[in-house]
Amino acid sequence: MRIVKSPHGPTLTFRVHKYSLMSDVARLQQRPHSPSFEFKTAPLLILNNFNGEQRELKLMTIAFQNLFPTINVQKVHIDDCKRAVMLNYDKDTGRIDFRHYLVKVVPAGVNKSVKKVAQKRLESMDSLADISEYVLRGAGAADSDAEDMAAAESQLELPQKSKRGDIHQQQSAVRLQELGPRMELQLVKVEEAVCDGTVLYHAYVKKSFAEMEALAKRKEEQRKLREARRKAQEARVKAKQAIKGKNMKVKPKPASADSGDEGDVEDVETAPEPEQLEDDDVEWYRQEVGEEPDAEEKAELKSSSTMAPKREKFNPLYKKRKKPDTSRFSGKPDQKKRKFKD
Repeated sequence: MRIVKSPHGPTLTFRVHKYSLMSDVARLQQRPHSPSFEFKTAPLLILNNFNGEQRELKLMTIAFQNLFPTINVQKVHIDDCKRAVMLNYDKDTGRIDFRHYLVKVVPAGVNKSVKKVAQKRLESMDSLADISEYVLRGAGAADSDAEDMAAAESQLELPQKSKRGDIHQQQSAVRLQELGPRMELQLVKVEEAVCDGTVLYHAYVKKSFAEMEALAKRKEEQRKLREARRKAQEARVKAKQAIKGKNMKVKPKPASADSGDEGDVEDVETAPEPEQLEDDDVEWYRQEVGEEPDAEEKAELKSSSTMAPKREKFNPLYKKRKKPDTSRFSGKPDQKKRKFKD
């Protein structure tokens, strides 16, 4: 997997050791969540153990931070914080764990019926006489209530009023539901440009300072050679265009009596000479008839101006085609009289 910062780089190449798709994660959940409007807002990015001094670690931190739009902490509303992306770096193995969660906020310290009322997920109450029956029916503690009571660190008081079912200025529980995908990544290589350029870091290949200088010098020579070839190619193209412009046949346009323009030129085609036309007619006669024309036939070929009379007179295989009868298509009645037998 590659993460590229366009248009100038750098390029980070990762090796994916393990992964799970969103469908795989949803298949393992008892109540999977179907995302609807959560992807319209930017997620919260949580980076863990990315506090080293290595250059590749700092590049990874900047690359992951630029993957998602920035969030203004002073202006962001709590309803826009619907997802969270967590990245954990293991310093011993050099691998990164990628997780993607959905953030849920529910009221804490109340029963299930009150939660449904707060979240506006009411059931049909046709059989109940009063709202108190609906609330008292769910007075028993549920499993989720026990989880909220046990995990006191997941409860907090929201500073803003939310539309997701919490009670303002009361304790609310924050829950995370995994959306997927899951990935286990390892940084392999960092390149200076976009999928090219100087290798700034490599997990398996280590080079000395002298080797890096020689490699940089060789790349610079290759760049200069490519530049010289490009300039030579451009010069050859310009020379060909100049020669092509000189070889164009131009003829000065005669100036009219009214206008005094004399500098107009236009492309003209030279007309064939009469002798050339006569030779073409004789050659055509040889190909069509199969013998040399005599003096009288040569004179007739020279005097004729079109090809159709020559073909009709000298080619015995030439036949005139009759024009098709188009009266039935033009709507006119047929002029031929039909004879009927009694």
